Amino acid sequence: MTETRTCPECGAAWTSGVTCEEMFHQVLVWEAEDADLLSEHFLTVACYNLQHPAMFQDSAIENLKGGLVLRIDQNAQVPELRRRAAAAYNGPQRVLKPVPERKSVLQEWHMTIAEVYANGEPLGAADRVRAWGKSTREDLRP
Repeated sequence: MTETRTCPECGAAWTSGVTCEEMFHQVLVWEAEDADLLSEHFLTVACYNLQHPAMFQDSAIENLKGGLVLRIDQNAQVPELRRRAAAAYNGPQRVLKPVPERKSVLQEWHMTIAEVYANGEPLGAADRVRAWGKSTREDLRP
């Protein structure tokens, strides 16, 4: 029997003990073999981090939300999003919280890394990442 646990941050099902972080890293590995998926790297990282914010400073999460909104709503190009992030975090600005301050808070999402990972199926992952970006954007609406 397969044991299913859930993520304490995004609520995704961890089937067979594969955690969100492991699914995320596998999707990043797939990028090396899939140019279409690699072209969506910003969305992969933004969605994952927005759904797993415990380690990040609030300002970093707000900046990432702004980047996702620009990408989805206005089709902002990745170089512009990189310039924006570099300007916000140039110098001593910290992105990560100190470890003792990191607290997981469950927030339900309509789509998570588990749907992108699709039980380890790389075929179609780029389309799933694009859908994940749109879904995450919708979940962020007030």
